[in-house]
Amino acid sequence: MASRVWNDINLPGIARSKEEEKEKAVVTGVEDNSPEEEPEDEVRIVSAEWVPGSKGFQYNEQCFCDVKAEYLKETSRAKLRGNLHGIYDGIDEDMGLTVEGCIDDATMIARITIPKLYFINNDHYAAWQEDSSITCKYYLKDISHSLGANKIDSPMLDMPNDETAELQKLTVQLSIDPDDPDCQNDTFTLFSTDDVRSYEQVKTVQDDALKNNNTVELVFTDLDENLTYTLEHDNGDGDKVVLLQNRAYGKWAGATEGLAESKNGGGLFKKIGDTKNKVSQTRSAVNDKVSQAKSTVNDKVNKANQLKQNAVNQVNEAKAQVDGIKQSATDKVNEVKSQTNDIKSQGEAAVKDKINQANEIKQSATNQVNEVKSQVNAMKQNATNTVSQTKSQATGSLKDRLAAINSSRENAQKAASAAKEKTAEAAKAADQMADSLKSVPKLTI
Repeated sequence: MASRVWNDINLPGIARSKEEEKEKAVVTGVEDNSPEEEPEDEVRIVSAEWVPGSKGFQYNEQCFCDVKAEYLKETSRAKLRGNLHGIYDGIDEDMGLTVEGCIDDATMIARITIPKLYFINNDHYAAWQEDSSITCKYYLKDISHSLGANKIDSPMLDMPNDETAELQKLTVQLSIDPDDPDCQNDTFTLFSTDDVRSYEQVKTVQDDALKNNNTVELVFTDLDENLTYTLEHDNGDGDKVVLLQNRAYGKWAGATEGLAESKNGGGLFKKIGDTKNKVSQTRSAVNDKVSQAKSTVNDKVNKANQLKQNAVNQVNEAKAQVDGIKQSATDKVNEVKSQTNDIKSQGEAAVKDKINQANEIKQSATNQVNEVKSQVNAMKQNATNTVSQTKSQATGSLKDRLAAINSSRENAQKAASAAKEKTAEAAKAADQMADSLKSVPKLTI
């Protein structure tokens, strides 16, 4: 049972209309309104007939239905299907069993296998237990091909049915001398191609049914005419040639080149032509094919080895190129490191020079400031002395004293202005030095 999505009933939901749930058509920009082309019919079913199994037509036993068909065009599809139905007490019952078979290209017959002819239903089985002669019918409904032109139903199979499969024989006449020493180890194996390989007989030239002639006649007995058979020839060296392959009993004509159905009827089968020569020619052709295959394989191996060597050479060349590129990259990195170290050393020297210049300028400015200070102090001392002198001359006229005072004041102002100018010049020189230091490039190592 498929798992279901769990949802909480208390959660809000979103309703969708059926219109929204329809799959949206892909928009390609080009509308195709052309009608879809119907595939052509490949097979037409002609007829069908029931074929008894090895035990005839019995409940819970195998039986067959041979369906004849014809191709309407060349195709690889050969499978036919049908559904088993049963009719009991007037009721048509679908048995729920689909059976199938493949069309034989030579006979144009598809043998459909019914693995077991089951009782139609419980009522049928209960009635049969009380009376085994109770009647019913079976048929295959809608026998069809996947690209068939028609469908048909098989004829009715009336049960009980006393028809049984008779065991048959197959006679193979070979143009081989039974006294030929090269043929003494030859074996001819006829086996059925059903899954269990229920039939198998092996014959040799010693089993020749007609002695004292230059041919070998082998008789295979107890064949079930409802089986298909393969006849295989082994020359004793391990080389096997298939003379017949998967042929239905009695459908020998056209099975392989040089084989034809006997005019004597029944299961008699005659080999026309020289089988030994055919086998020799086949063996020679096989050996030629093997030699050609070996030569082709050797050529392929040589080409593969050459391609492998070319690939190895290309890989080695690529490795050499990669190593060269790697070495070049290493040299370039080392060169860049060396240049970086040189730039770093030059930068450090330039920085040291600029620092020394800045220290010298700073010291010069300091000396100038100290000198100005000394001058100012000297002027100040002179002014003080002048004032003291003026005071000592108090006895002089007031006008002389005022003139002396003004003169001293002017001298003091001039000294102060001169000191101010020198201080400004020193400050300007310091600013210029600071600006020059700013222009020194900043190095990140």
